[in-house]
Amino acid sequence: MMVASPFPIRSPAPAQPAFYRLFRLAASRLLGYSGMGLASTLGGTMHAMIWSGAAITLLGVAGLIYCVLKAAQARKAGLSGDAMKAQLQKLVALNFAALGISAIGLGLVVVGILLG
Repeated sequence: MMVASPFPIRSPAPAQPAFYRLFRLAASRLLGYSGMGLASTLGGTMHAMIWSGAAITLLGVAGLIYCVLKAAQARKAGLSGDAMKAQLQKLVALNFAALGISAIGLGLVVVGILLG
């Protein structure tokens, strides 16, 4: 009688595709690391990139929240059509700037994660 093992039998890992091995070889030549892995070579730099990107993203999100609050404040003030339009046109530039800052921060986070 055969007893089932509580530990599943794992099949061997599949072989890495040729393009992956080629990429690793090219990266090792360009970046000058020797089998230690890209994370150990650039780890500190990538961590800094991730955290600075997160801080920049939060700065952009704070700008977006500010725009929403200012627009709500202008709406509550009961401004006339032209005054409301002028107020909102000022906020549009700030809104785009905050959105761009958030996008740059998120880009830094993604690059830091991919390279780290």
